[in-house]
Amino acid sequence: MKRANDDKMADDMLALELLAGPPNGRNSKHFSQREKQLRAALARRIRDQMGGYTGELLALAIDPFTASAWPGMKPTTKLKFMRQGRPSSLLIERRVIAFIREQIGKSKSQKASLDSYLKAAEDAFILSRTRVHEIW
Repeated sequence: MKRANDDKMADDMLALELLAGPPNGRNSKHFSQREKQLRAALARRIRDQMGGYTGELLALAIDPFTASAWPGMKPTTKLKFMRQGRPSSLLIERRVIAFIREQIGKSKSQKASLDSYLKAAEDAFILSRTRVHEIW
């Protein structure tokens, strides 16, 4: 089944959050509710781009909690995402930009200032004001 581009783009942002690691440098609890949401998004993107048996097994390894559309297909392994060091700067920058754009889109009618969006990004990503301004 074909999915809308907006759905794919939303899943890309969620998958990026999983793969970039937590911005505050701590590993999150494995298989938390948030991690399950992020895993499901990444698994959907795998299924969109990689068909066949291998793609389905990879998607199930990433997201063993969502049932397969293939009859009788079950996960054979589970992947564990652990932070191995500093997250990619590029990935964090993309997440910050997406976050600010989302904030702007949500409150166009409220006439909030750009400073309020940047402050929200500082708080959400635990970054300095200077760093958020550099990214934006």
